[in-house]
Amino acid sequence: MTANATTITRWNAAEGEQWSRHQARYDRMLAPYGGELLAAAALRRGERVLDVGCGSGATTVAAARAVGGTGRATGLDVSEPLLAAARRRAEATAGAEAAEFVTADAQTFPFVPAGYDVLVSRFGLMLFDDPPAAFVNLARALRTGGRLAFVTWRDAAANGWFTIPLEVLHAGLGTLPSAPEGPCAFSLADPARVVDLVEGAGFERVRLEAVPQPVTVGDDPDDAVAFYDDAHGDALRAILDAPALEVIRDRLTTELARWHDAEGVRVPAAAWLVTAQKR
Repeated sequence: MTANATTITRWNAAEGEQWSRHQARYDRMLAPYGGELLAAAALRRGERVLDVGCGSGATTVAAARAVGGTGRATGLDVSEPLLAAARRRAEATAGAEAAEFVTADAQTFPFVPAGYDVLVSRFGLMLFDDPPAAFVNLARALRTGGRLAFVTWRDAAANGWFTIPLEVLHAGLGTLPSAPEGPCAFSLADPARVVDLVEGAGFERVRLEAVPQPVTVGDDPDDAVAFYDDAHGDALRAILDAPALEVIRDRLTTELARWHDAEGVRVPAAAWLVTAQKR
């Protein structure tokens, strides 16, 4: 079976298409984490940057602008819908000429050894079938002394964007639908596991910093519920009738109203910012 086949299929079908539809919303949600990531990466003019799991390209384009015309920023992802959005973004952004995008699986892609100075990732390293193999492969892409910086979600309990709708659904159903197969967004939540993976791949000076930053899931509760419905509504409609689904929508609207302020519906979220250097 092809490595990461389930993830690749999902991100080239409904999941990738949903992220593409909501590109601006996801940009807004994740921008604080992208800012923390690039600050930690401390990019310099002329450097070669690899952005793994680049999605619609926000961090790749920002990296390309930071390294300038003599450097380059390569965004890597498995999702064609998101890479199409990334290429459009780069074409529309002044100073992003150094950005390029490659459709590939970072776990198995034959990188040119030592081809990059810096590897960054904004929530792009959690879904590998074989994380040790993936991190070793990524380390090969970096020169000796090259820098690694990535953000990855902390445990689910710290992330209201995940737990709030899940708790509402559990209260309404008394149970939960089966989770999708394969690794999930919280697969790197355990700091000890992260250190083992990173050091085992050939990195040193591994540091984890807790980054609590709320994420804005909508302009108001109705907008946020519509967003969740677009992501998960079809799955729920397969198991619920219309009245039951409406009850859950009403409960979720009420719960999200607790987090609504002048800036939107901002729910709790937290990640690890991980930095290291290749031995």
